[in-house]
Amino acid sequence: MIQFSHLADSKEKKGIHSHAMRILLVEDEEKIAAFLKRGLKEHKFVLDVAPDGEEALYFADLNPYDLIILDLGIPKISGINVCKQ
Repeated sequence: MIQFSHLADSKEKKGIHSHAMRILLVEDEEKIAAFLKRGLKEHKFVLDVAPDGEEALYFADLNPYDLIILDLGIPKISGINVCKQ
C-alpha cells in the first residue's frame, strides 16, 4: 500500500499552508492511474493526469508542478524523453 500522508505532513510541519501541492501524474495504465489519483485526491492534492508523453509536456507547459510522477514506459513520447525536455 502506498501512503501519501508524509508529503502533506512535511508541508504542514514547515508551516506551508498557502496552496495545495500540485502534482502531474503521467501514467498510461488506467487502473494504476485511477488508484494513484484516488489516493492523492484523498489527501487533498491538486492533480492532473496525462496518459502519454505528449499530454505530459502540454500540461507541464501550462502549469507549475510541485511534483511530477512519471511512468517511463508511456506512449507517444517516452518518460525518459519527457524528463529530458
